Amino acid sequence: LSVDTNNVHVHFDTAVLITMFVLFGRYLEARAKGRTSEAIRSLMQLQPQTAVILRQDQEVEVPSQEVLPGDTIVIRPGNKIPVDGIVTSGASSINESMLTGESMPVQKSIDSPVFSATLNYEGHFRFRATKVGAQTALSQIIKLVQDAQGSKAPVQRIADRMVCRSPELSVALVIWSEISHWFPVASLAQKSQRISSIRD
Repeated sequence: LSVDTNNVHVHFDTAVLITMFVLFGRYLEARAKGRTSEAIRSLMQLQPQTAVILRQDQEVEVPSQEVLPGDTIVIRPGNKIPVDGIVTSGASSINESMLTGESMPVQKSIDSPVFSATLNYEGHFRFRATKVGAQTALSQIIKLVQDAQGSKAPVQRIADRMVCRSPELSVALVIWSEISHWFPVASLAQKSQRISSIRD
C-alpha cells in the first residue's frame, strides 16, 4: 500500500509552533504570578503579630488584629508599628523604607503620622490608632499588588481574543488552501485569457 504524498499539504509545523508559543506564554505568566505571590507573602510578614496597648492605664499585649481605632499603642525601641496612627506623646526616628524606599530614618513627634510595619529605632512613644486591619497603608499596598496580579493588560486581552479565534482562522485558512489547490486562481486566469483569445 503506497500513499502519494506529493499533493498532500500537512501543517503540523504551524500547529506545533502555535502550541509552543501558547505554552511558553502560559509558563511566563505562571512564573510572574509565582513571584508576585512571594512578594505578597513577604509584605504580609512585615506586620507585627502583637501590639502593646493601654487599657485602664495598664499595658496589655494583644494580637494586632484586635487593635481598634482609638486605642493607644505603646512603642519601644526596636518595635514595629502594628497599625496606622498619630503620635500622641514622645518622639523617635522611624525607618519607613518599606513605604518610601528611602533608608534614612524619619523623625516623628506629637501629631506625626506613623504607619503599620515601619520600624522604630531608639525612641519611646505612644500613638492613637486611626486605621486598622484592611485600612492600613500596608494592607492597601497588598491589595493593589493582588489586584494587579489578577488583572490583565489591554494587550493581553487582545492576545487572548486572537488565541480564542485562532482555531476558526486556522480552519478557514485550511479550507481556503484546499479550494485554491483544487481551483487554482492562476489556471482560472489562464483559461479566461484563452477564452478571450479564441473569441478574438
